[in-house]
Amino acid sequence: MNQKETQLGRPTDYTEELADKLCALIAEGSNINKLSKLEDWPERQTIYRWLREKKDFSDNYARALRERAETRFDSLDDVMFELKTKVIDPPTARVLMDAIKWQSGREDPKKYGDKIQNEITNPDGSITPQAITVKVVTKKD
Repeated sequence: MNQKETQLGRPTDYTEELADKLCALIAEGSNINKLSKLEDWPERQTIYRWLREKKDFSDNYARALRERAETRFDSLDDVMFELKTKVIDPPTARVLMDAIKWQSGREDPKKYGDKIQNEITNPDGSITPQAITVKVVTKKD
């Protein structure tokens, strides 16, 4: 038996295989909190450390979050079907749909986030641009 076969407890060593599996489960709708509670998975702090230390893992995790937003958003169809078939009532459906949209918007704001449009108006309400003076000050030794 080698050392890994005799090692007991949660995994603490980073492997690409484990990281890929974690990201795949995240993309399918799971989260670090759920996974870290499972016996064969690393603790939450271990995963957070990997996210800080392993750039490839961090990038893949960010991608998995965007994919999870897609998974979440697709689940709106399930909620609508359950509403139509009277499995859930309208208030419950509304709460579920609002939560799904909110989470999707946070995980992939470019695709599902609220579009914010800023408009600068003059004191009279017009949108004619006003001149802006910028003074650049340089510090001399």
